[in-house]
Amino acid sequence: MRTFLNSKKRQTLLAGALLFSLSNLFGQAVTTVTFMHTGAVQNYTVPSLCVNQITIEVWGAEGGGSALSSNSSSGLGGKGGYASGTLTVTPGSVLSVNVGGHGLSSTSGVAAGGFNGGGSGYASSSGEPGNGGGGATDIRVGGTAFSNRVIIAGGGGGGGEDSGDSYGHGGGTTGVGYSAYDATQTAAGAGGFLGIGATTGSGDGGGGGGGLYGGGTFSSTTIGTDTQGGGGGSGYIGGVTNNTLIAGNATMPNPSGGTMTGRSGHGYVRMSFIGGNAIAVSASPSAICNGGSANLTASGVTSYTWSSGSTATSIIVSPTSNTTYSVAGTDAAGCTSSLTLNMPVNLTVPNLTVVNTASATSGICPSRTVALTASGAITHVWSSGITNGDTFAPTSSETYTVTGTNACGTTTAATSVSIHPLPTVGTSVSTPSLCSGLSTTLTGTGNATTYTWTGGVTNGVGFSPSASNNYTVTGTSALGCTATAATGVTVVTTPSVSPTSNPPTICLGKSS
Repeated sequence: MRTFLNSKKRQTLLAGALLFSLSNLFGQAVTTVTFMHTGAVQNYTVPSLCVNQITIEVWGAEGGGSALSSNSSSGLGGKGGYASGTLTVTPGSVLSVNVGGHGLSSTSGVAAGGFNGGGSGYASSSGEPGNGGGGATDIRVGGTAFSNRVIIAGGGGGGGEDSGDSYGHGGGTTGVGYSAYDATQTAAGAGGFLGIGATTGSGDGGGGGGGLYGGGTFSSTTIGTDTQGGGGGSGYIGGVTNNTLIAGNATMPNPSGGTMTGRSGHGYVRMSFIGGNAIAVSASPSAICNGGSANLTASGVTSYTWSSGSTATSIIVSPTSNTTYSVAGTDAAGCTSSLTLNMPVNLTVPNLTVVNTASATSGICPSRTVALTASGAITHVWSSGITNGDTFAPTSSETYTVTGTNACGTTTAATSVSIHPLPTVGTSVSTPSLCSGLSTTLTGTGNATTYTWTGGVTNGVGFSPSASNNYTVTGTSALGCTATAATGVTVVTTPSVSPTSNPPTICLGKSS
């Protein structure tokens, strides 16, 4: 099955807020051709005019397994790989398109491998299923032999007879996931061949995937032998340029849009191309202010038609607001292309907006950081070496000026950053040295609004220290700036007195 999808490739002029550049932009019709699995070779003839290169994407097929058969006794099959590249072609030449088929599953006898190289599996019963390997997807030029392949996406290996059996994904440079049986760029997996995956014989399990070289599998002539899954076939991009190979266990483009991990089901082919020479446009000058003009010049083809109706190579435009212009052209071979341009016009000099994370009224404390950000122009240059939007720590109160520039002129704006003073903080101790068990009071002094002490001490409230210690007070101003001071308290241990007599006893009238 083959479908043709035509779409218009348009280049949109991007210029930020002001500048625009039309140099070396191209616009041309793009044709997309897709091929789905049919189980047979499909041919495509390159259009006789205007086509010299084709971008090709190919996806290999998935190996048979529980994901396709829903047989919970079966192992999973490997996913198909992906390859892409640019093929240089001759108009009128024929491309041979081979879209790989997914491997089949069986509960009795042979499980056929997918079209284009998938090896077959075998099943001795519903509880010992077999799964065929996925076929490769490839494009062949100048013939239908394996040697005519220019790009290949490997097929995944078939799943084993049990859910935990090993299997390989399609390449990619090599099959991946089952190193003992995956194919490489130079050799097939055990039992496989050039382009063809291995079969399990009469053993239960999965066949190898197709590819440049086919994936392998353990082969047995004894019915019921567990051969596990098949290896993945290898991919190939040696016949195309700007090429990419992705294995079936990795993220790849999804033909439906977005991305996916490996190709499920049958393989797929997508080819796209443009015809003939592409039109190009340049503009001089490359920026327009209100009231200005620009010269738009087309090149690259033979004849031109502008949206204004002019057939000249160059036209002069004087837009007063953002305006869209288009030009179509035809080359000597009769191939057509077109380009749509959106030319923005800046009407005034910059209108600057400045954001100051520390406003002039609130300011910041010393050593704190601030960020100044201006917008509304193409470039913004601050005084004092400040970088637009970056944080910095000012050392004193200062006014900063920013100059904004676009093609129509410059504008300046200013903002101020105030640096608040630190509070003065001292200490007062009611009793700096005291006996244990007695109390003292620590009080912060200065012009701070609040005072916070270490050691669990409350400012101005008496407490009884158990030992000598140093204490630090942090004073916070009304503006949130802080400073510290320290003091110590010495605790003297109260002496212990025990009276004695010598001798301990005396006679009346005697002394000791």
